[in-house]
Amino acid sequence: MEFKFLSVSLLFFFANLKAQEFKTIGYFPTYKFHRTDEINFNQLTHLNVSFANPDENGNLTTDGVDISSVIEKAHDKGIEVYIALAGAISPLALWENWIKPSNRSDFVHRIVNFVKSKNLQGVDVDLEWGTVNEDYSGFVIELRDSLKKYDLGITAALPGIYRYPQITDEALAAFDWVNIMAYDLTGPWNPESPGPHSPYEFSVNSVQYWSENGLEKDKMVLGVPFYGYDFNDVNNVQGFSYADMIANNPDYAYQDKVEEAYYNGIPTIVDKTNFAIDENLAGVMIWELGQDDYSELSLLNAIFETIQSRTTTSRFYANQLSISPPYPNPTSNSLFLNLSKFPSTQIEIYAPSLKRFQTINVTNSNALSEINLSKYPAGWYIVRLTSGKESKSFKIIKN
Repeated sequence: MEFKFLSVSLLFFFANLKAQEFKTIGYFPTYKFHRTDEINFNQLTHLNVSFANPDENGNLTTDGVDISSVIEKAHDKGIEVYIALAGAISPLALWENWIKPSNRSDFVHRIVNFVKSKNLQGVDVDLEWGTVNEDYSGFVIELRDSLKKYDLGITAALPGIYRYPQITDEALAAFDWVNIMAYDLTGPWNPESPGPHSPYEFSVNSVQYWSENGLEKDKMVLGVPFYGYDFNDVNNVQGFSYADMIANNPDYAYQDKVEEAYYNGIPTIVDKTNFAIDENLAGVMIWELGQDDYSELSLLNAIFETIQSRTTTSRFYANQLSISPPYPNPTSNSLFLNLSKFPSTQIEIYAPSLKRFQTINVTNSNALSEINLSKYPAGWYIVRLTSGKESKSFKIIKN
């Protein structure tokens, strides 16, 4: 059986460069929760539940939808879950009221309590256009300070080639990473300009723009769309999902344009993922998971397989610890390792999000060591073996 090196994200982590973990982040709006069971959460590292907005009392609401079951499902797969705030269509007056200095501290307190009560790992600030005002930066900084007290994350969604002038350098630096919305170059608001709204070149230009406007590449997450726009009737330009295209014709999965309908097919999504890896970005982001086709033509699967197929030797030196690969792989319940050559070995098991599930210390190994995986859900995991100053890691799959 052939065992391949790990993906870029995991190689980075196991070289003690966790900040370089290559992320796959999917936004999942509450109005698509009916598709929860169709999504392969194993192929994500982070989930952004969207959206939460304040009510008149400053309490966060999610359109009356209970998000607990989705959070639990993602956590079962080892995925970190963030709550995405606001969105493109948000109650402008309420946001303006609650982020102003006189109300800000109380509002931040309510956000942090919401995150803690839902067992979330952080907040994604998706305030856009009109809600990015002179109070934005102060709100972000205070929110960052409060979240970090509990080791919670803070990220943002920002346009591909525009930095709001209200975002100060300190506020931009407050984000752990930025989800770059490298899409919507054109759309229904611009019917006289039909064409691709998210071509490959726009991704390249977005990364170049943010490199010149205060953002390091290791804080950039490249956004890719799972949707497109139909300009066949310029008087009624409509959005559509990638799944809509595949329902019409599976061959459309390998195209970016059908007549005057523009979107990203599998080849472009793969190219963008490779670009993000080659440019040492923090990862890729998806708007949004509910628009995917959940067959072998899935765009999420294309991203996942691209990441998994990539290896690196230029940025990571893999220690040549002569430990035999664990077997059988895939496995159902038990994993066996031959550690007889090593007086002591530490075994660590990680989820795709790099959450450590278990640590086992084995000493004086004279025979096979067995790891019981029966309590873990089906999916893929990382087994890291360390002896002395050397370590070696393997990807294993549990059926």
